[in-house]
Amino acid sequence: MSEKRGSRGLVVGEGWTEERQDEARGFLLYLAQLLSVSRFHQLDNEAITVPIAGLSEQTGSLCGGGEKLMFHGDEGQVFVNRHRMRFSSGAFDMVEMLLQMLERRGLAGLEFRAPITPEHLHAFLACFHGVPRDAANPADFLEKALAEAGVTEISLVRPGGRVGKQGGLNSLSESALGSLLYAKAVVILRETFRNWENEETRRYLGARATRVVQELITLAQHDPRPFLWLIQVKNDREYIFTHGANVALLSILMGLRLGLDRNSLCQLSTAALFHDMGHIHDLCGKGGTFSTEEKESVALHPVHGVNLLLKLRSLNEALLKRMIVVFECNIQSNGYPRKSWPPGLHLFSRIVAITEAYDAMTTQRSFRSALTPDEAIRELSEHAGSRYDQDLVRIFINLMGIYPLGTLVKMDTGEWGLVFHVDPSAPRHPLVKLVETSDGMRLDHGEIVDLGERDATGALRRNIVGTGNAAAHGIRPSALLWAGSAE
Repeated sequence: MSEKRGSRGLVVGEGWTEERQDEARGFLLYLAQLLSVSRFHQLDNEAITVPIAGLSEQTGSLCGGGEKLMFHGDEGQVFVNRHRMRFSSGAFDMVEMLLQMLERRGLAGLEFRAPITPEHLHAFLACFHGVPRDAANPADFLEKALAEAGVTEISLVRPGGRVGKQGGLNSLSESALGSLLYAKAVVILRETFRNWENEETRRYLGARATRVVQELITLAQHDPRPFLWLIQVKNDREYIFTHGANVALLSILMGLRLGLDRNSLCQLSTAALFHDMGHIHDLCGKGGTFSTEEKESVALHPVHGVNLLLKLRSLNEALLKRMIVVFECNIQSNGYPRKSWPPGLHLFSRIVAITEAYDAMTTQRSFRSALTPDEAIRELSEHAGSRYDQDLVRIFINLMGIYPLGTLVKMDTGEWGLVFHVDPSAPRHPLVKLVETSDGMRLDHGEIVDLGERDATGALRRNIVGTGNAAAHGIRPSALLWAGSAE
């Protein structure tokens, strides 16, 4: 790789001089202070205009000669132009506050593309603080506001390092970003369960979980399809962790359908991720059959979960809602499964009861077979109004379709295919990825066909005549669907 040197000793690909790093640290602290102070003062106040002038001058130094300065946070670390920065504990608190303000707007960082005038910095602050708390997509709202204000020197860095909507140096495809965030959620859940008694580790993992959830929400707001591919990931050996991640993803999609604001979405998805935390000390991942004592322990896991949360020192609205979900979505009158749906339960509990039941039913376990996705949908529909909230079941079915993504379907042509995409306006005619020909030949890279396609006479070319169990056919939906998404 050839070296590319800037005017101040920056070597792209090798690192920065100490002088340059100090300059970048000072810039981030200055920016954090300005964003914080500007929340409480009018923008024409001297407490704002003086630091605006100073920050503008700093961008002239850092972004001169065509250089750019991009900073973002990831996993508790701060990077400037992909170089990891170190801060003292006091300074890091300031920068962490800056990242939290950005996260609330669906951002991971900012990119300064050129020196910025005080006037445009003033406009940036007005746009930044003008994002409504209930904006469906705060990052898009802010991006549009900046464009209308003519602020072209600053670009928004989305989760995963994507700059703007076009992508930048660290851009990832949405499917790859979704896969990365899913893996992070599973790891965080696993490590939280394993280190629950260590308060410092637990708090660190809790902060990481919040960041990952925020990024998942941003991704879902832009395109929910990666989520529907990701929930095909099933692992009996790590069921408690992949199940938690899958339930969180499905709950986010349900929350979006219900029009929940971003703060509520974050609380819902975090509660969904940890809804089975009462299993920390029992044998949920155990194979084979359960003894009577083990069944009794598992049945009491909602109580165990609430007891664990009650031991925490802090008690806030988000934690209370998590506690409610842990208990209510699992409460039952006679062990597994729930026999009836008690009235007056929290909305989050009613959502998680449906999403966790769907994922549980469609997962192969050592002690029972999985239902096919369409069988699970019928099971939910059959018990709507008794075990599950009727209105929410209707919304969930509309979200997933009659033949949810990943369903193995047989067509009247004799071909088999996996449902690849469902159009809510034509639920009986999804896009299907062919996996087996009419003469029984397996297809690893089958064509994606539209079951709504008609021939010259107006008749459908293919009709669904039945469904099958993908595992019994030796088919892994997650692998085939991800391959199809990349084509």
